[in-house]
Amino acid sequence: MMKRFSIQLFAIISGVILVIASAGAHLGIIAPSLSAVIAILIVPVLLISVGLLFAARLTDGDIPFMGY
Repeated sequence: MMKRFSIQLFAIISGVILVIASAGAHLGIIAPSLSAVIAILIVPVLLISVGLLFAARLTDGDIPFMGY
């Protein structure tokens, strides 16, 4: 079972990866196609983790499963 801190960490890391990939493509550091692939792989992680954070209670209890 995942705790709230783990979910927050997933959300923050996936958001940072998305920003870096977008900035890298905009600045010409990485190919836009590679940035698109990264976004396609990371956006579901971000959306699920943010959804779980909204579903979580403010206590440190376990977070119930949320389907994909």
